[in-house]
Amino acid sequence: MPDRAGYELVVYAIDVSPSMGEVKVDGIGERTKLDLAKEYVARRCEPKISSGRKTEAIGIVSFGGRTNNQANQAYKAQNPEDDDPPYEAVSCDVAIQTAKPKTVEELLNLELGKVEGNPVSALMVALDMVHTHKHTKSWALEVVLVTDGESAFAQDEYEELMDRFDDMGVKLTIVGIGFQDPVLPVEKDKTRNKRLSEKFWRTFFELLHKRMAPNTDSDAILPSYCVFDEALAEVRLPKPATVNGTVSGIDLHIGSASVDPAQAITIPIKYSKATMKARPPSLSKAWKAAMPTEAGPSQLARFQPSGSTFETGMISAEVKNFTSYVIRHQEKGKERERPEQNLEDDDYEPVATQELPMEEEDEEPVAKEDIVKAWRFGSTWVPMEADTFEPLDTQKGVEILGFFPRSSVKRHLLMGEVRFVWPDMSSPKAQIQFSSLVEGMSLRDMVAVVRWVLKDRADPVIGLCVPEMDYPGDDKRLDYMFWVKLPFAEDEHTFWFPSLTEYKTTSAKKVTEHPLLPTKEQCALMDDLVEGMDLDAYADKIEEGSRWFEPSRSFNPVIHRIKEAIFHASTSEEPLGPPHPELTKYFETPDEILEAVDKTMAKLQTALNIKKVPPKMRRKMEKQALRPDEGYIDIDQLFDAKPEPGVKVESQDSDVILKRGRLISNERPVEDFRRVIEGEGDVFRKAIRDLGVVIKENVAASFSRQAFPMAIECLEAMRETALVYEEVETFNDYMDELEAFIVAPGFKHQDFWDSE
Repeated sequence: MPDRAGYELVVYAIDVSPSMGEVKVDGIGERTKLDLAKEYVARRCEPKISSGRKTEAIGIVSFGGRTNNQANQAYKAQNPEDDDPPYEAVSCDVAIQTAKPKTVEELLNLELGKVEGNPVSALMVALDMVHTHKHTKSWALEVVLVTDGESAFAQDEYEELMDRFDDMGVKLTIVGIGFQDPVLPVEKDKTRNKRLSEKFWRTFFELLHKRMAPNTDSDAILPSYCVFDEALAEVRLPKPATVNGTVSGIDLHIGSASVDPAQAITIPIKYSKATMKARPPSLSKAWKAAMPTEAGPSQLARFQPSGSTFETGMISAEVKNFTSYVIRHQEKGKERERPEQNLEDDDYEPVATQELPMEEEDEEPVAKEDIVKAWRFGSTWVPMEADTFEPLDTQKGVEILGFFPRSSVKRHLLMGEVRFVWPDMSSPKAQIQFSSLVEGMSLRDMVAVVRWVLKDRADPVIGLCVPEMDYPGDDKRLDYMFWVKLPFAEDEHTFWFPSLTEYKTTSAKKVTEHPLLPTKEQCALMDDLVEGMDLDAYADKIEEGSRWFEPSRSFNPVIHRIKEAIFHASTSEEPLGPPHPELTKYFETPDEILEAVDKTMAKLQTALNIKKVPPKMRRKMEKQALRPDEGYIDIDQLFDAKPEPGVKVESQDSDVILKRGRLISNERPVEDFRRVIEGEGDVFRKAIRDLGVVIKENVAASFSRQAFPMAIECLEAMRETALVYEEVETFNDYMDELEAFIVAPGFKHQDFWDSE
């Protein structure tokens, strides 16, 4: 395989013979062998599609179904009398091309064939596709065969097939459904065709491996033999994307050349990122055409924007963000003046103090050239031009400031990403100097504090270089360093907490026994709990030398769950299933550990007096009974009292008053509409028009989006009635009228048209 990402070409040869329609029990449920084969190939294609690289090529060949390949056409042209051509029932379904979602769609549309396919012929067609594809020698070539081996096939071309794999340097991967490991003997309870097929592919794999092994130093192009169940379980596992870090060059300085050039040492080094925070795929904002995909031509014309080229086939497109700068001017509402009234007047009528509604904000556009950045200083802004301050006069490079013992490093001070540091491999002198530095630091168990400047006049960063000496093989040693960022004084946060061994009272007296201090019994029980939950001891019991938590196999649940959801949504309309067990592996403590410390936790709960916090209950408000002196109203005193100024409250009748000439009220439009429709008389068109007027008025007078749900409910009732009583034209005309009313300039609730 190439060291750089991409530059891979894979052709999948899939068996679609009738035997692939047999049901096979899977961990998810009962599925056909063809469906499982499709899932295996689709999951192998998913990383290539997600990467978006143009150098990730995929091709698909099926055998056992229809015939569609150039080799068959050429053979028939040369042998027109042959009734059984060797490349019959082999189809080139997807030509070699960049991995795209359309490739997976074509894969999932593969149907079960009606004849027994020949896998040897399919591999020959796959090699023809690889041969005609334009690629360089640096590409990794692979052909993957997925078959159940239940079909009988001619084996005449196996020697030629083996020669072509060896000559072209193509890797063959055999994935057998129902096959066993080559180390085990073939089971005798299998069908005759399956036993013969499995033995043939085992022999073919061994002979091809022996032929290709002497001609290459890399195991990447050697053939492989896989059991389908194991291969499917492997591709279902979460896999992190392999990222090759970008290598950059810089100089490592020991001493100052400006102070003492004779004592200064400069070592050219290389560095790349060892760790970097991975982020899940982000959602891109997309524009969805305001049109139903199943709408008729008349409806499509209504949604078509005027004066623009509109393709009905385009449902969504990526939206680019655009930034504009404005100044908002807003005037406060003024208190509305009310007429002066004589309080002694018998005709006095109390009114409410009201304020005028806030005027809409006026926005004044500002050019980007007229904007200057500013810093906040107290309650004011201090503008700063781009050239106000001269940047620090720093020079690109890594300068060692000093050394100190490795044991003095406080782990909580190591922050940020980690970088690999190694010498320039093209300079033997640099390798010797760097290796000597690493060896000297390792022997004395020291680390180096360095100042790192990525480019001239850039901000300096303080970091720590930790030496490492790795032994990849016999008589081989690899010297390198890790660089970790250290915090400045402004980056450190302090937190004070009281002592756990002594307590200081308000009178400054120190006591060692207090309810807030742990006792010896509590400390001993806590020690037993920690020792009982030792994960290393738990892992050793399960498997010798294993670890329960391995960073290389602890996958980010958020990233892989989102990837799984994207892949599932692009291939199936069914609901997304549960996450893979590897993603939830560390969500719960192992049951064995909980059982081992069950007694200790019970004792600790008693010693610490741990109790469950009761849920908060709402207090019941008991209604107080009337006192003996309550319940009597003096009518004469009530009418003799003078009215107090207040807010005028209009009486509300139980019956809603309809506006003149209307059948529908603004308060209860849906109930009134259904009552009118179910009543006597042909008033359907009148009811639809009145309901339309009510919708406009309610939306226009809506506070924020408060009236939107009721308006949408009215539209649904209107549409349902129009379909039943043949008033479709009335409804369509009203929808055109409503759209023009909503999107008109100056209407404040234009977002109603976009609401669902």
